[in-house]
Amino acid sequence: PSHMPTETPTETPTEPRTIVSVESSIIVHNLDSAAFNNDPELQQAMAATIATSASSPDHPIEANDVTDMLATATRRRLQEGAISIGYTIQIPVEGTDNAASVAGDIFNSTTTALAEAVTTGDFATTLQTEAEAVSESAATAFETVTVDEAATTAAIDASTTTFVVTTDTPTETPTTA
Repeated sequence: PSHMPTETPTETPTEPRTIVSVESSIIVHNLDSAAFNNDPELQQAMAATIATSASSPDHPIEANDVTDMLATATRRRLQEGAISIGYTIQIPVEGTDNAASVAGDIFNSTTTALAEAVTTGDFATTLQTEAEAVSESAATAFETVTVDEAATTAAIDASTTTFVVTTDTPTETPTTA
């Protein structure tokens, strides 16, 4: 290798990456969807709660891995006054070997952990703790929020997963001046 420019590009290996995405939602009561969608602190507390609840030693998840959060009013009569908070968990994975298998493992791990957190009540407790860590106003907003266990468990059961294998964009051929 030389530090001098060459007439043609040299081969630089680009390591492929896999991004595994898990899409799901949480159903809650006593929270306004517009207020949630317009308040980054509420979104931050919810993202941290989802990350904490879905994370595992094999597949750690950070709050910034939880994206595309959007709250919408539910339309079912039994869930009147509830909102559905949709989200995507995006987990980067080194390499692409067995990407489909790894995506399946991550999907099973995250959905199982989330369902367990919801059914044991840990999700609601973690939500309040995370909200308090974000701000007093977030803590106040989530004070009376309850998680609809049955609807959220059903939403987690209906979760979907995808994976995308990416590589860096090749560099352009150098031109002579």
